[in-house]
Amino acid sequence: MYQRGLLPQAAYTFKHALIQDAAYQSLLKSTRQQYHQRITHVLEEQFPEITGTQPELLAYHCTEAGLSEQAVAYWYKAGQSAIQRSAHVEAIAHLRQGLEFLNVARILTP
Repeated sequence: MYQRGLLPQAAYTFKHALIQDAAYQSLLKSTRQQYHQRITHVLEEQFPEITGTQPELLAYHCTEAGLSEQAVAYWYKAGQSAIQRSAHVEAIAHLRQGLEFLNVARILTP
């Protein structure tokens, strides 16, 4: 792992993706969900342009955070955005993600 910059504004990067994956998987699920929820909040509050240009990014973080309604809404936005660009394979993938998450959320919610 490499540190860029000085504390407290230091940023860290991993030398290899497998090390990053191992570190991520070592976190408790609740901790991972909290991180994704925080990322979603920061993106929505401080980077609203990303909400419009990259809804799939917010959809991913909402999905990982367990934010069902927001995740489905962002997956739908991502699908619609892809349709407007005639990226139909991408649109299908985004819309399918939203439907799969919606189905899983329904099963897990009594």
